[in-house]
Amino acid sequence: MLRILLVCAGLIAIATVLWSSWRVDRRLFAFVLVVVVIGATLFGVGYWHSAEQGMVPVEPAEIEVSVSQARATETGIRLSGRVFNRSSLPLALLQGRAVLEECTPECSQIGEASFIVRQHVPIGGSYPYSQIVRLPASLLADPQADAKQQRRWRIEVLSASGYASAGRTGS
Repeated sequence: MLRILLVCAGLIAIATVLWSSWRVDRRLFAFVLVVVVIGATLFGVGYWHSAEQGMVPVEPAEIEVSVSQARATETGIRLSGRVFNRSSLPLALLQGRAVLEECTPECSQIGEASFIVRQHVPIGGSYPYSQIVRLPASLLADPQADAKQQRRWRIEVLSASGYASAGRTGS
């Protein structure tokens, strides 16, 4: 919706400038019109060229997300770690689920939340991430917990997308 409003505001601004230049001087109008046409042509070519970089699905098993730190915030729990890309495409987006488990001899799930990471990770590379998950901060540490109980995070990658034209060499 915001994009539509931005385009409408741009079109109104261009129409206003053209109308004003028409009223002032015909040569000024012609110059402004040429500038607008050149700008629109460049914008259209850029938009058309960006369509070649459409996103394609990446196998979630080829993406690994680690958690190195979990901190409480006012809006949830901030997870920090690294995203590892072992796929043949640069990673653009991943949807994951953060699962908090409490482990004694066996582990049981005590909380989970979904999240989205929009980040470019090159082929075979890894980048740090920091993401807020909507879980109560009280889940991080339980003062009543036994010393034998341990809480840990497990991240499941539900889906991932990469850039389609990554295999192209320069043109």
